[in-house]
Amino acid sequence: PESLLRDDSTDLTPRIRLARVALDLIGRIPTEDEFLRFEENDHLDPMIDAYLDSEDFKNFFFHRARTELRSRGTEESDEPARLWTYIPTNDLSNRELFTADYSIDSSWRKVSRPPEHGPTGILTMKDYLVSKPGLPKFTYPAQVLTFAMGLQFEVSDAVEEARQKVVSTTDPDSMCYSCHKLLTPLAYQREGWDAEGNYRTVDDEGNHIDDSDRGVIPDYPFKGKGLGAFATQVVKKELFVRSFVNLHNDMLFHRQLRVHEDQRDEYKKLYDFSLENGLKIRPLLKK
Repeated sequence: PESLLRDDSTDLTPRIRLARVALDLIGRIPTEDEFLRFEENDHLDPMIDAYLDSEDFKNFFFHRARTELRSRGTEESDEPARLWTYIPTNDLSNRELFTADYSIDSSWRKVSRPPEHGPTGILTMKDYLVSKPGLPKFTYPAQVLTFAMGLQFEVSDAVEEARQKVVSTTDPDSMCYSCHKLLTPLAYQREGWDAEGNYRTVDDEGNHIDDSDRGVIPDYPFKGKGLGAFATQVVKKELFVRSFVNLHNDMLFHRQLRVHEDQRDEYKKLYDFSLENGLKIRPLLKK
């Protein structure tokens, strides 16, 4: 076990090297036949390719996607994880996770969605919407921005106290502004979807819902109507690519890259590689 977990792999035996790769990619120890095939030539590339093309990879990735997205194991709650798994197994860009205008059913078939979803991927899937309030708690925008861009939001005691006095969280002079310049307009863009994940055009009082960003932040980077406007713009941002690299590095190595410290060069190589490969997941995992 100690040798499997070491960072330095230069002097590991071929069997241990292959075992580490198999555990990372498919969640199991190699079979005896796989060990023998590897020992014949000592080249990892063909073994990695075989694992990435296997049903074992699909099943293990799905397991990890379900964990990351907190699936409850039902067909409906698995919908976001199915899309995330469909993306690498069909060599699609990870941007599809937020911009797909389709879903993946329980038989792993690509199926259309009603037009109100638009290019929103998991963002308007019912189970991704429920239990994440938009206004006034801002749970939904906070979790979306953390997942898509790696941003962190902390409600400290000072923030709690300030909430009693703040007139507007979108006032540039407010201590809340640094977070709410993103949280508030995104919460408005989610307004077309209720707390149960159902689409609506009028609120409980029968008033028309404005699900645009409402112009509350003049330089809001994801302006437009609905979550589709947010989704199609956020996937072009540098922070989206960084989050993509870090999320999948964490899948393999159980930690994020130290992008501002000693792993800056490694991160830059992976960042450039990801862009060159259209943010495809399997090439990044192999790299």
